[in-house]
Amino acid sequence: PPPPPPTPPPPPPPPRGKGPPPPPPPPGGRKKLQVGRQPLVPMRPFHWRKLPVGRFSKTVWAAMVAKPPAAPPLPLDSGWETILEASFAQPIPAGKGSGAPAAAPGADGVTKARRAPLRLRVTNMQRATNVGVFLHTLERTHKLDSDRLQRALVSLDESVLELEVLEALGNVLPNEQENANCELLLTEAIEKFVAAELAAAPATDEHPPAAEPPANAPASDATAAGGSPSSVGAPAAEASAGDVIDAKAARRVRSDEAPPSLKTWNELRGRAIVEVLKQLSPPEAFLFAMSRLPRIANLTQAMRHRLTLPALVRAARSDAGRMRRCCVEVQDSAGLKALLSALLTAGNFVNAGSARAGAAGVHLDALEKAAMLRSADRRTTFLRTLAGMRRPAREAGRELAAEMPSLFEGGGDAGTTGELRSQVGGCRAALASVRHELALVPVGDVEEDIEQSLAGELDMPRRFKLVMADFADGAAAELLKLDEELSELEVAQRELSVFAGEEAGKADADDVLERVRAAVEHLRGA
Repeated sequence: PPPPPPTPPPPPPPPRGKGPPPPPPPPGGRKKLQVGRQPLVPMRPFHWRKLPVGRFSKTVWAAMVAKPPAAPPLPLDSGWETILEASFAQPIPAGKGSGAPAAAPGADGVTKARRAPLRLRVTNMQRATNVGVFLHTLERTHKLDSDRLQRALVSLDESVLELEVLEALGNVLPNEQENANCELLLTEAIEKFVAAELAAAPATDEHPPAAEPPANAPASDATAAGGSPSSVGAPAAEASAGDVIDAKAARRVRSDEAPPSLKTWNELRGRAIVEVLKQLSPPEAFLFAMSRLPRIANLTQAMRHRLTLPALVRAARSDAGRMRRCCVEVQDSAGLKALLSALLTAGNFVNAGSARAGAAGVHLDALEKAAMLRSADRRTTFLRTLAGMRRPAREAGRELAAEMPSLFEGGGDAGTTGELRSQVGGCRAALASVRHELALVPVGDVEEDIEQSLAGELDMPRRFKLVMADFADGAAAELLKLDEELSELEVAQRELSVFAGEEAGKADADDVLERVRAAVEHLRGA
């Protein structure tokens, strides 16, 4: 039998925009908006993004369809079609000149003069210079020398430890390596004194020539001041003449033949500290003195938090309340809904005959694109033209700003939600560091601590606890209130995302607010 005839190839697809119309939407879906007539001339494209079907029902566009405004979006007798055709017709492409003169970078030939090298034993030259500048500036601006600053740190004198002083001090406190260098200098000085004293006295069984400190002698303040692994412990108390020494040292002290300079380990260490300070320059002497204070870096940081944390929490609560009001005002603005209705009608007219036509709702980035779409004569924009159909565009912008005042508080330069959450995280970290330092202070009798504080006999760690305990409790209560306001803000932002037709889990409410704010500013600047 003869073979069957070959199957003819399928017809080619129709060109873009020339195929059959799409099928109608299912019942209960979006209603196709009717456009009065098609443009008589090619129009400039207005690139917007249509909303998908599943996210249309609860948006502002669905609300306008369910309850249309009493007046038409654009005045019927204004001839807005003709105005748009005259202002936004497709222009004839014209060549554009290019090329901008490149700015020649200038050469910087500044050279730094080097000073003669000095012998530094604690830090390097650059660091010593920075510390010296800090001490000079502190004495010139606050009439505060190094000795008075040390006394203020030991007593936690709030009249001297201002925020500016604490912030500058945080940059010049000794680091881990400098603490180790200071400890090494002190150890060498102690060994030198011990060797000299034992060399002057004959070596006997009662006084063996040993240069080691007593087994339970007070730990060096530098070890607790910061940097070493052993710093994670209770802050060391201030050294006193009555510190405990071991049994061997006690027997040696009671002996008449014991050298008088070895009566206590603290006395020997005090002599060594004085000897080391004589050998150091003023910047290095300051670093050495700071290394003697227990956990000084952590305590000064906690004092800074005490001065800055209340203001940071108040600012965060204010920002959270403002952002929540912005979300509510945008959803309640009647002028914004009227502007979006006009934008949808005019955009469908301009995009007639293209795949972008027939939109029932669009993403709010259409406001930004309408502000960027300029007329053929470059004198106005699509957004200003639509807003100026009934009244001047500048007046329409002022009315919108009056309906959404929270968008423009502080000049419209308020931070984003991400910046707010980062600020709140910093507040929580500051409170955690303060509580950590309070937990390291040994527990004592409260009434006794108060009596010693009034008598000026309280040591530095217990004085810190007396000053900071009430502050930590108050800051924790304020952070709880801030958490409640952040929860309310999160709910308002989800509602705004649904209102704008965005996915609540992925949309950024800050972007929606910024687009609305930029559109209003664009109209106000007309």
